[in-house]
Amino acid sequence: QVQPSINSRRPTCIRLYSDNEPSAMSTSTALYNISMFGFLPHLRSVCVEYVNWGFDDLFDQLRLAVFPPRVENLEVRFKYTGPVLEMLAGRLRRSYARRCSPTWTIPGVKRLTVSGAPTGFVADLAWTCPNLEMLDIDEPGSLLWLAPLPKTFRTLHLRIPERGEGMAYKWRLGEAVNGGLFNQSKT
Repeated sequence: QVQPSINSRRPTCIRLYSDNEPSAMSTSTALYNISMFGFLPHLRSVCVEYVNWGFDDLFDQLRLAVFPPRVENLEVRFKYTGPVLEMLAGRLRRSYARRCSPTWTIPGVKRLTVSGAPTGFVADLAWTCPNLEMLDIDEPGSLLWLAPLPKTFRTLHLRIPERGEGMAYKWRLGEAVNGGLFNQSKT
């Protein structure tokens, strides 16, 4: 691990997006090469982890627009290093307002796992997965953002924080189910 010198320290910040950040571009490039050239024909899971990033890059830069068709499991993680960045990320989560209609889909994805992102982001990403069967999320605000999910959707896995008393009420779980979270479900 390399420690920055006192003179080279940058201000604590979260990168909102970047069209030419090498680490982010490598994600798009790798997925493109795997998809277009048939590399890794047995690849079934992809995990994209953003460290100290906002939530816009994935959609603004079309990071998943070309996605390996055989991949069934997609995980997207957002992590923040330190209490100041965690606080800033919390503000970004609360202010997330995108309700996009991406021009791309990832039909092979049946299981989507998202951590550290706002529920609106999860909904936007879930809508790109028309054959989604299972959604695994943490920190949902209101689950009403997710309804309705595709007809193929069967399982919602909620990771409850340590002090999760009353979370079903906060997440508006009953309203979301009544609003069609589980498309035409009777139970």
